[in-house]
Amino acid sequence: MGDLLRNVVPLALGAAFSPTLLTVLVIILGAPLYPRWRGTAFAAGAAGVLAGITAVSLLVMSRPVKGTTHHQTFDGWVNIVIAVLLVLLAIKEIVRPRVPKPKTVESSDTGPHVRRFIGIGALMMTVNFSTIVIYLAAMREISTSTVSTTQQTIAAVVAFAIATVTLWFPVGLYAIKPSVGRRLLEPVDRFLTLHARVITVGVCLIFAVYLGLTGARDL
Repeated sequence: MGDLLRNVVPLALGAAFSPTLLTVLVIILGAPLYPRWRGTAFAAGAAGVLAGITAVSLLVMSRPVKGTTHHQTFDGWVNIVIAVLLVLLAIKEIVRPRVPKPKTVESSDTGPHVRRFIGIGALMMTVNFSTIVIYLAAMREISTSTVSTTQQTIAAVVAFAIATVTLWFPVGLYAIKPSVGRRLLEPVDRFLTLHARVITVGVCLIFAVYLGLTGARDL
């Protein structure tokens, strides 16, 4: 269990770094209309995508034969493929034209529109490829491990909680005390606006190297 968490926690932390999602969430929470409802709905939609990936990974990808030479080699190639995908995502982020920061919700827009914001959150997470790829690597570590089903479940819950920390933590702050949440998260928002591309590229390349070296070791 300890070895599994040592492999999974770094990947979950990498999946948690999503400047775009956090920026949009802070904007929603800072808007004058229904910030808690909309922020919670957005976070729930985004987290729901990772929850679905977690469930599918544990049910479909489970393979309790890891450790044989054949499967160790297969695991190595899978990690190398994921590393290549992360490099490609980093290159895509570098060449992608810079887009303006999303605007706040217009004051004429009324109603919490919970379902709409759940859908927006889910869509943004689905196209957030760097998070999805790294999180899939974490789920694969869990689902192909030789630990018990209970330990796999615990590891999956830990990974999910870490990977979604940038969703539930801001929502929690605003829910408890909006003024404190705004004071703490607005500087974070400004930093992410300036450095989002560097953060995304850095995360992709760091985990590309990590998974590439891990995969090469298993070949």
